[in-house]
This record gives sequence, structure tokens and C-alpha cells, in this order.
Amino acid sequence: MARFVCSTLILIAINCVFHTYGHTTISDNGYDGIVVAIHADISEHQDLIDKIKDAFTDASAFLYTATNNRVYFRNITILVPTEWSEDLGYVMSTSETYETANVRVDKGAGTDNRPYTHHIRLTDKFFTDASVPTNLGPLGKVIVHEWGHLRWGLFDEYTVDEDESHFYFDANGELRPVACHPRITGSNPCEDRGADELPLPDCVFHPNHAQPDDLPIKSSIMFAQWIDAVEEFCHDDPSDEYSYHNRMAPNRQNRICSGQSAWGVMLNHTDFKDGNNPTRIIDDTTPNFIIKRSGVRRVVLVLDTSGSMDGDRIQRLHQSATYFIETRIEDGSFVGIVGFSSYAVIHSGITEIKYGFQRGEIASNVPQVASGATSIGDGLRVALQVLQDGNVTSEGASLLLITDGIENTYPLLMNVMQEVYDSGVRVDTIAYTEAAQSTLQELSDNTGGLYFYVPDNDTSTAFIDSLAATISENPLGNSDIIPITLESSVISLTRSEMTYEDILFLDSSLGNRTIFSFLFSDTVFDVALLSPTGGWIDKYYKGYAVNVEQRRVAIEIQGTAKAGMWKYIIYNSNGTADNVKIILESRVKYEDDEPIRVLGRLSKTTLNYDVDPQLVVRAEVKKGYSPVIGAHVIATIDTPSGQVVLTLLDNGAGGDVIKNDGVYSAYFLDFSSCSTTCRYGVKINVRNTAGTAMIKSYETLSATLPMNPDLQGIHTTTVPADLFTRSSSGGAFDVDGGPPPGTDPKDIYPPSRISDLKIEEQSYDNGTIKLTWTAVGDDL
Repeated sequence: MARFVCSTLILIAINCVFHTYGHTTISDNGYDGIVVAIHADISEHQDLIDKIKDAFTDASAFLYTATNNRVYFRNITILVPTEWSEDLGYVMSTSETYETANVRVDKGAGTDNRPYTHHIRLTDKFFTDASVPTNLGPLGKVIVHEWGHLRWGLFDEYTVDEDESHFYFDANGELRPVACHPRITGSNPCEDRGADELPLPDCVFHPNHAQPDDLPIKSSIMFAQWIDAVEEFCHDDPSDEYSYHNRMAPNRQNRICSGQSAWGVMLNHTDFKDGNNPTRIIDDTTPNFIIKRSGVRRVVLVLDTSGSMDGDRIQRLHQSATYFIETRIEDGSFVGIVGFSSYAVIHSGITEIKYGFQRGEIASNVPQVASGATSIGDGLRVALQVLQDGNVTSEGASLLLITDGIENTYPLLMNVMQEVYDSGVRVDTIAYTEAAQSTLQELSDNTGGLYFYVPDNDTSTAFIDSLAATISENPLGNSDIIPITLESSVISLTRSEMTYEDILFLDSSLGNRTIFSFLFSDTVFDVALLSPTGGWIDKYYKGYAVNVEQRRVAIEIQGTAKAGMWKYIIYNSNGTADNVKIILESRVKYEDDEPIRVLGRLSKTTLNYDVDPQLVVRAEVKKGYSPVIGAHVIATIDTPSGQVVLTLLDNGAGGDVIKNDGVYSAYFLDFSSCSTTCRYGVKINVRNTAGTAMIKSYETLSATLPMNPDLQGIHTTTVPADLFTRSSSGGAFDVDGGPPPGTDPKDIYPPSRISDLKIEEQSYDNGTIKLTWTAVGDDL
């Protein structure tokens, strides 16, 4: 049976207004900055480009009508893979990447899954297979349905939960289908009923393609956009009964958005709020398309070597940056190094990294001496010069800026900001300590980069995690060659501990170019490994390497590393106290076996404590597009007052939106007392060492409601996941202000709203009803 996916996101704002990742903007009713990216494994195909243009042209026209002539798609970039021809005149990409695209055109036919993420996922067959419109309806209308999820935070208005009935009883006790409009016609309910007297979940409701002439249903796009007469989002105007929102239907839109209609939610979005983008006559809503081609990684490290970095800070920077160059950045990348203090110095021109070559030579140029004042502007300006001198296109290149202080020497950041913007580079920033320049996040946000915070101590892996995330969260369309971090932790050895041992897990989808790294603060110790098959690895092993200057031991497993439990032993022969960073990384073993990946997300990156003192930390845990459920997920937040450990849950309550979708969430409320702006850094650790995690896959189409009733319904299967661990940076956020000293910051928070209350069973004879819900607890 052919299946096609048009799947979409998990919304990360419980109030149903979602701020999309990426740089889509709107002005004068038109959306700009939309990116449709094609997967690297899809071969060059001009027909695919043409079909994408046709579908989005239709979508733009339908979107304009559906929003009462208020918005349309004006400028769309189609991003093609690096491997596609250079001679077709494609423009080099700038900040656009496959991973950050609004729409991903994915490979192959792996369509029996339901991704919930921050993008729209389509397959190439969605555009090129003529049977897709037969199953999903006009492609333009499908895209608008998905845009409703992605842009405005809308939820589906049909039953999408496996254990929920497709029918409900209205206020008069009449059985109705779960739909936006209570009078929509379609298939009849089945006779078999559950304890709540509703038809069982496998009894689906399927609406008629054509509704009766005397009931011209016009909504809703978020229910079944393929119904002939549907042309609107449901709204709250009772005078228009054919698009009037049904608050009673127990669907996700009502449950999560407190009964608000789709149009009601949209009117609270900045696209429309306060009269933004009012109705306007636009003669032609055809988008302007530009085709861009992904490039190879080009990065210049821009490192602070000013006087405030002297001592432990420059040592940690040196150790982390050399580790990044020698083990993290992928083959085929181009790397340069600039140091800046009172003025900037080129330590290494742009150089291509090839497997087994250049890494150590480039890494040896990372600066180790710090003195002088701070000119961030000169550092950035010289970094742009490094790209130019190396004949490397600046558009789409990255500058990795690391600084611990406030600039005090010209040129300042503001003096070169326009040069940076005009160059088309992306700037990832790492604020090293609380004192780092306050405008770093703004620089990253405005160039499509990432922002991180590293505390000034040696008991955190935040430095290495942040550097790794600049690669893993921007893999340029080829994530299979990017190392995955299985473990990233710090242990503190005391003088009395002559040996220290622990275990690490390597799961079966990984094993290629596996490296165990041990980074020491002061003295390099001997290390040994015991493989899952009992093999002993020590300093006589071929892949064992010691770098005394960088205080690092790296053990690269020759060939394919065995899956299972690995033991490591650290020998403290000198009886020295030290902090040891332990990093385990590995790469994909087989291209067709997706590994488990973790992506940390924050509901916002800046907040004002006096205005909106709440933030949600999330971690997406997926194997390909299949959710991984039942894992143990922890977020560790570096705060001005120390570390806070937060357990993230996938139970659909509190900060979590949907149960068992592989997105683990929790509110962060432990804000520090702070009179100015304070920084917080987030790290995510995921573990399945107890064997509780399961991989969840969908057996039938479970995204946009299909036209074919045989494809409707939600049926999932789960299989046990390997024992595994993962570590990932969760990014950083800035908080303006904080609770007054000596107060409990949680006292201001009520419990979360209960969103899953339902009747489990009822008895008219006994006059009883059994209700179930998730108890959310105090403080959100």
C-alpha cells in the first residue's frame, strides 16, 4: 500500500502561538525567507524543482484566500544538495541549510512515520507521484494545512491519538464526529462501544468529499482541507454557521488551545495581531523562487586572546578548540583561525581538512597566550579577510566567535556589523563567562547562527558541547558523517583514588570512527578500555594517542567498534586530584540505519522575568523520524547560582504538549536573583541504561487526513531500543532581571492547566462517571 507523508511539527508554545525557527519574515502581506530544502540523497531532478514551484504557487493563492486576502508566499528559496550540478547557475547558499529549512523534501519512501519537529517534512514523491493528490487532495491546500501548524501553532481538528474515539457526545447527548463543524456528514459510527459508550478508536469517522448542498461547510482547513467546499479556517463568528468553530469536539486544537478556533489563534499571532497585514488586494500571489546550492563547511574560529583570558581560561579555550579541530569538524571542511585582543592576528589561513591530514597542523595554531585589550570588531573583520584571502566564498560560511569580555577597543562590534551582514556569513557565538559582550545573542540571531553560554569553571563540558553543536545542528545536509556524542561528562578524581572506572554504552547503529577522549585539567593519566567482547585496550594499542600539551588521551577504535557496554579505567598513579572530561563519540555504521539523535530546544532565548518568568526546555529524541519513548531525559542548567537539574517528561502534561511523541519537556523556574541580564546554559543527557526506551513507528498515515478511508486511522508499533546514552547542548538563554534576593521564585506559579481530562466510563444505572487525567502538580 502506497503511503505519503506530509507531516509536521510539535508546537512549543502551550498558548498555541508558535515562533518558527529560521528567518521567515513578513511585511506588506508577503512572507519572505521561506526555505524548501532537498535531501542530499535525492538525485538531480529538474522535474522535482518544477513541481515544487507549482505546488507552492497553488499554496500561495489558496493561503491568500483562506486568510481573507491577508498573507501569501512572496519569496521562497529552494535549496538543492551540494552534489547537484554547479553549471546550472545555482546561487551559493548563505544561512540556508537542510536542517533549518521550513520545509524538507526527504529521501525515499520511509513515510510510515509521523515526525513532530520544527519543520514540514514532505517526500519527493509528494511532488512527483501523480497518486498523491488522490490520497491527500490538492497539494497547495495540503501545504496550507501544514503551514497552519508550522507558522501559527494550530493543531489538527480530527482524532489523531491512537486510543481516542473519533466520536463524542454533545451537550444534548447526541453522538457527533470529532470535527470542526458538528454537522459535517460522513461515515456512520460502528455498533461496538467502549465503557464510555463511545465507538471504539478503530471505528474511524471519514467525512464525505462533497457535503450536502443545504449544508455548505466552508471550514476547516485544519480538519479535511480536501473537502470541496472547504476554503477557510474555522472562526468564532456565530453569524457564519458554516465556518463556526465547534468548541465541544475533543480534538487537540480544543484540548491544547482551550477551545480557541484556528482563526482565533491566528489573530493572536504577530502576523495578524493589532491589525498587522490587513486585507489588501494583490493581483499576483505567485512566489518569487530562487534556487541555491548547499556548500561545504567553511569556518573561521575567532578567538578572544585579550588579557582577561589569561590563565585557566586560555588553557580551556586551547584544549577545547584543538579537540574540536582534531576530532569534531568533518573531512572536506575549510578551517581558519583568528585571535583578537587589542587587534586581530591571523593564526591560520583557510585550510581544507582531509581525513588523516592537516588536523594536527591546523590545531597547533590555536593561540595559547592572552594579553591586551578587546576588539571584537577587528576579530570579525579579519576573519572575513581570511575567507577572502583563501578564495573562499563568504556567503554561507561560518564565523565561530568565542569571547569572555566586553569590547573596549575600536573597531567595536557595532562598527563592523553591517560588513558582517553584507558578507552573508553565519556567526555562532559562545559567551565565555557572565561578563561576555551582551550583544552576542543578537549577532547570532541576525545571522542565523547559534548562541551558547560557557561558565567559568572546569567542572562542565559546556565548552566542548557548544563547539560540537555548531557542527551537529548545522550538518549542511549530510548528517551521517557528523559524529554523535554518546557521552559528555566530568568526573572529579581525588588524591586517594588511584583508579577510577565506569561504563559507557555504544548502540548498534553506530561504531564507525569511534573515539574515546579523556581531557585532563593538569596531569595526563593512563587510561584503558575493556570492550563488550572482553578485548583489552591500553597505551600499546595502535589507536591510543597522548597529547601532553593539550592534556588529552584519545583512543580511536580500529575498524568498527562493537556495540554494547564498554568499561573505562583511569589510573591515577601519582595520586593527583583532577577534573577529567570524558567524551565518547561515534559515527553512523550503515547509511540505511538511522541512529538515535537528540536535539535540545528552548521555548525562547530571551525573557524578561518581570513580564513572563517562564521557559520550557525540550529535547527531541528520535531515530530517524520515529519517536523514542520511555527514555530518561535530564537537562542540566548552568545558572548564576550554580547548576540546576531538571527531569524532562513526555507525558503530555505541564510543559509537555503531546504524550509519547519523543519530545521531552519541562518548565524551568529556578531563576537566580539578578539585577541585570543573566545567562543560562543548557545541556541535555538522555539515557536508556535501564532498557525502558522504545522506538515508536506508525503503520498507517497519521498526518494530514487522507481522502482514502483505507489509509485513515492511527496504528503504532513499538520495538525495544538498544541500551544507549546521548549528550547534547541545549543552547543558552538570557534573562533580564530575576526574583528578589531571599524569595522563593516558584511562589508566583500556579499549577499547569489539565489538558487530558476524559470520561473513562459511565453508568446511567448507577449514576456514576469515572474520569481520568494527568495530575500536573504545583508550580506549572
